[in-house]
Amino acid sequence: MTEKFEKTYKSAYTLEALYLSTFEIIKKWTMPIRNWGKVRGELSIMYPGRLSD
Repeated sequence: MTEKFEKTYKSAYTLEALYLSTFEIIKKWTMPIRNWGKVRGELSIMYPGRLSD
């Protein structure tokens, strides 16, 4: 029982750490995405009507 609890606890802790670190990275993101105009154009062709202006 203890081993199962430890695995679950470690898994939850790992997911929480991953979530929090991703949140911090997103908050600090300042660089624009490279070639975004080209990518956006291609995506609008591949998935018409899904991207808002």
